[in-house]
Amino acid sequence: METPENNKLSIIIYTIIVLVIAIGGYLLITQKNKEENKSTNSPYTAIKKETEKDYIYYSDQEVASSHLNIIYQNIHINIDSTDASNTAEAINKRSAELSKTIKHISEEEIDEDNPPLFDEDDIYSATFYDYDYYPVKDKLILLVDEISYNCYGTGGPHKLSPYIFNLNNGSLISTENLLKEKNITKEEVEDKLTKYVDELKANLDPEMAIVDAEATKNAIKNGDYAIYLTKKGELVANIIVITTEQDYNEDIIIK
Repeated sequence: METPENNKLSIIIYTIIVLVIAIGGYLLITQKNKEENKSTNSPYTAIKKETEKDYIYYSDQEVASSHLNIIYQNIHINIDSTDASNTAEAINKRSAELSKTIKHISEEEIDEDNPPLFDEDDIYSATFYDYDYYPVKDKLILLVDEISYNCYGTGGPHKLSPYIFNLNNGSLISTENLLKEKNITKEEVEDKLTKYVDELKANLDPEMAIVDAEATKNAIKNGDYAIYLTKKGELVANIIVITTEQDYNEDIIIK
């Protein structure tokens, strides 16, 4: 038989448990609301078409290869501006064209003396887009990589196209204006890039050197490089290093 003291103790313990659960739930809800308010109260949220969605999202995915991450999809740039709409339209048009480049190993005539190195998802070759994006202060950086893959591993370098949006008004920021903002000229950028190529060539073993420095520098002079900002806000140039074998991409921090 329970004594009054035992009943009193049970009530106290029950009350403490209820209070702990209530206080814990309150704190969790409060923290969640703070995080949501922090997100929705961003000074740049008003530039979005759909405030509940991220600046970049995708639809109509067609997965050609889950192993190789070859995906064709429509990109949505969630910024309320003509520049954003036109950019998304151009990217999606090109992506649709790239989706027609897929070739399958099972449909190709394969030389028995030169079999494929890879046979993931029966992909012989394909060109596709890969995306990355992130905010840097009042800017949204969208990086669109056009990647060529083949089952022999000789797809070559990728073509990088950066798009930088001003989150105050939704307009695209040109490379020229980005350089002005960073207080550096196009000539200074290209001087840094050519100097990098010269140092790269000089540090290679002459007997094994495969970098074609002159061809690489000529490409730089012709403007064959991409300028954008890193997540830390550094100005970086992506160049293609031309070699006597397989060309490759290199990111070089400018400022």
